[in-house]
Amino acid sequence: LSLDNILNPSFEDPVVEDYYEGDPASWLSYVPPFYDTSIYGGIYIVTTASCGTAPAAGTQLALIRYSGSYLYQYVTLQEGIQYQLSFCAAASSSAIYLGGFSIPLTVKIGGDTVYYGSQSPSTTMTCYTSITYTSKINYSNITFINSYSGTESTPSLLLDRVILTPLTTGSPTASPSNTPTTGTLD
Repeated sequence: LSLDNILNPSFEDPVVEDYYEGDPASWLSYVPPFYDTSIYGGIYIVTTASCGTAPAAGTQLALIRYSGSYLYQYVTLQEGIQYQLSFCAAASSSAIYLGGFSIPLTVKIGGDTVYYGSQSPSTTMTCYTSITYTSKINYSNITFINSYSGTESTPSLLLDRVILTPLTTGSPTASPSNTPTTGTLD
């Protein structure tokens, strides 16, 4: 098993000077078609200079704009193994991204919701480190969804330092229970 199943966990690829409109390397996205993304994109890679929030790791973070938009990555898991998910999130506090209000975040692994909570606007990120999930299948996806349902036009959710590590390996025990303690070999 890999110690970390997430590629590009802190959105450092591609490297950007201020912001980049588009998917981070190794990640995919969806933006509902009723948003005019020719004016404002739905997914960005941003720096502190452009969003006003310091990344939890590295120098860049992902921004998920618009209700119903999401960022996801396919991951290889092992059925029956328990994993721990860690990530950092915040709502944008920047006037550039029309921030300043709380935004709900839904996190799913496969079809299972493993986290739902409201993210407050902040210049620092809140990190969540003890979300556990037992895999039901060997191949899945992890999805971060902007679940805003209010009247603001461009709710912007920030994400960084996504880590998914196995808590158990499923390997056999190191010491079998029927090991002889005395005797000779024939």
